[in-house]
Amino acid sequence: MTTPEQSTVKITEMTTPEQSTVQTTEMTTPEQSTVKITEMTTPEQSTVQTTEMTTPEQSTVKTTEMTTPEQSTVQTTDMTTPEQSTVKTTEMTTPEQSTVKTTEMATPEQSTVKITEMATPEQSTVKTTEMTTPGQSTVNTTEMTTPGQSTKKTTEMTTPEQSTVQTTEMKTRKESTLTTTKQTTHAQSRVTTTNMMIECICPCSKVGKGKWNFLRRMNLTLDQLTELLEPELDLMKKELSINKYNTSQMRRSKTSAPDDRVSAKSIGCVGVVFICLVTVLFVFFDSHSYIVVKFNRRS
Repeated sequence: MTTPEQSTVKITEMTTPEQSTVQTTEMTTPEQSTVKITEMTTPEQSTVQTTEMTTPEQSTVKTTEMTTPEQSTVQTTDMTTPEQSTVKTTEMTTPEQSTVKTTEMATPEQSTVKITEMATPEQSTVKTTEMTTPGQSTVNTTEMTTPGQSTKKTTEMTTPEQSTVQTTEMKTRKESTLTTTKQTTHAQSRVTTTNMMIECICPCSKVGKGKWNFLRRMNLTLDQLTELLEPELDLMKKELSINKYNTSQMRRSKTSAPDDRVSAKSIGCVGVVFICLVTVLFVFFDSHSYIVVKFNRRS
């Protein structure tokens, strides 16, 4: 279908019985843009759809989507602007398993940014960002998050012929934060800094900061202070004390650990033979004496 001085639309469809169907649609607008859509469908297998839009002297956008029933979906988008930048995005989704999304943006003679994100439902999320500037520096950031557990973030910045700075930060919810910074200067020195902050999880932390500061202003004896703090001290002692009969040391003292060494087996066998030999000797001498006495009585 052609419209004078406006646009041209061309549709092509090719069908193979019991195999696949390919449909191509191409729309061209003079001096403006060209849109081309290709869709290939294979029954009970997959569907591939490609869309390409070109604007003269401006940009080209190409999108490809491939879907496999009950398995995965892959979508790729590529946008190119002449002499400016190129952006490429790939997203792969597997139902009830994971989602992987990769975005790459390149600017000629300037920088390249690549972002990769992988998410697993109810498990973890890993996000990686890499930014490269030619002749200047490279920044690589990795962040891994586990819901309800921890977050680990690693940042590495490298400057050619100068230095490398690597920072690792790991956070455990309601417990601790670990930060490590390592700086390396080529052919010079290395500096490593570790900072660890641990939140108090001891029952004494429940008392609260400054709860008993008012007692400093009161002129109380030791007995009065003990009587005043007795309920709190009893509760703290109850929470901190453990039953010595439930410790691993007590359980180990009541059990025998196996020893499969040849020397241990040999000593054990010698001990068994010695005990059995002593028992047999006692029985033998007693039986011999009994037989002798009984024989003498008959004679």
